[in-house]
Amino acid sequence: MYLLYAVKRILRSGVMLVLVMFTLAFIFNKQLSLVKESEILEMVQGREKVLLQKTPSLGGDKAKMDKWREEQIASLIRQNGLDKPYLQRSVQNFARAITFNFGNSKNFATVKGDKRVIAVLMERLPRTMLLFTLNAILVIFLSILLGIKKAQKPGGKLDKSTTILSLSLLGVPSWWLGMMVILIFSYGIQINGHSLLPPGGFRTAGMAGTVGYNEFFDILKHLVLPLFTLVFLGVWSSAYIIRNVVIGILQEDFIMSARARGIPEKKILYSHTLRTALPPVFTMSFMGILTSFLAGSILFEGIFNYQGLGLLYWEALNKMDIPVLMGDLTLNTFIALGGYVFLDLIYGFLDPRIKVGGKA
Repeated sequence: MYLLYAVKRILRSGVMLVLVMFTLAFIFNKQLSLVKESEILEMVQGREKVLLQKTPSLGGDKAKMDKWREEQIASLIRQNGLDKPYLQRSVQNFARAITFNFGNSKNFATVKGDKRVIAVLMERLPRTMLLFTLNAILVIFLSILLGIKKAQKPGGKLDKSTTILSLSLLGVPSWWLGMMVILIFSYGIQINGHSLLPPGGFRTAGMAGTVGYNEFFDILKHLVLPLFTLVFLGVWSSAYIIRNVVIGILQEDFIMSARARGIPEKKILYSHTLRTALPPVFTMSFMGILTSFLAGSILFEGIFNYQGLGLLYWEALNKMDIPVLMGDLTLNTFIALGGYVFLDLIYGFLDPRIKVGGKA
């Protein structure tokens, strides 16, 4: 029964992905056509220069050159399908997008000089995944520990102080805290005239291959400030939610029964209670992290100049690089839908009491 549910859930997400990607292709169709027309004009101008170098006498015959130029443009427009109806072009763009064939970027390239949009995206994706995956692991781990400690003594000093802190941080913008962290640890605290931690970036430029350079520790050093900011903002509110969930579970009859049987409190908390609390805790934490990944990465990566998908989207938007914009949006849509499917599928494994699509 669970397998049937999983197949249905994956198929529904596939249909949703197709609809979303077709909508994006339909919306971006006009912009993509304008970009292609601009490329055609540049191509014709290049051909014209080569033609005039070979036969300079044609430069004096304006009518002949105008006719040649029009024929070249018309031919390239037909070759690229720009003479087709709008809907047909949208379908063609959708077919390219669904196969991640977004063409080439005019403004971006990989370290190796590859201008293909998919290559640029695949170079940036691991960086964003690294930052937000580490954030997810640390936030879930720390918030569970803190939430359980708070639930042990509700109304105590730890509970009151951390609750006030979590409520206070709800109104703190990530960009403001990010700038404060950079100001303190990069420009405020310095050792021998050097910053304690780099203010941004993914790695130190121009250091690859130099003697004594360790790329792993360099990347790790650049991760410290953005990771600290994300974890510091996320852990307190998550711990507060976990505290409330755990307090509710501690009032359940099976917990009272376990205490009556003399089971140690530590085992009750970390075995019975945590196991029961894990599904809602995982759901809330995963949803919050996925939301921050999709919505917050653009602004957050911009603050730290962290070369991930978010910063790429912002730069492509400023430069109106439509193929990169469409590729970035498509990839984010794929990640979002994949994340929600993963959450649905794993929920049944986390809580054996749930019988998906059948009777308990």
